[in-house]
Amino acid sequence: WESYKPKLRDHALTLLDAGSWDETTIGSGDILEHVISAIEIREGALNNNLLTWDGRYGPDSRDHAALIDATASERSLLENLFFKLYRGEGDVGGLFDAIAAQTGYKYPLMAYLFFLKDSRTYMPIQPTGFDRVFAALGIQLTTLRQCSWENYSIYNSALQDLRHKISQHFNITDVVL
Repeated sequence: WESYKPKLRDHALTLLDAGSWDETTIGSGDILEHVISAIEIREGALNNNLLTWDGRYGPDSRDHAALIDATASERSLLENLFFKLYRGEGDVGGLFDAIAAQTGYKYPLMAYLFFLKDSRTYMPIQPTGFDRVFAALGIQLTTLRQCSWENYSIYNSALQDLRHKISQHFNITDVVL
């Protein structure tokens, strides 16, 4: 019943505007600007709290600092990866690991980017909080400092299993995560 996540995602997708991207602009900074704007959302009651982006603990605390500080060659590589991710080209697991490597393996950033790609399949994450919940539920999964496609796939699979159990336990037909 948390309604802000779908609203946040819808707004972020509008800012991302991946449908307007053109392959010839890769490296110009335009795609990166769209991605950054889809992260840095604070408009009225809509505030992106799914990752740390506002620098409240200093500029290095921003999960997306690598996007902001990207050099020309890094920008070109990142924009190529984002183009493939949001325009549907390429292996998502390989794209996850490649983007993670370029951005410092920031799990909340990676999960947010994939949540934007497909909110039925991919979920945002705050590793410390989820690790405590998984431990309390007896699920053998650690996400803290484990940012990889393999770990993220297991995380999303665990959430899908929980979704089914919640649906059955509470007799709710459309449980979304």
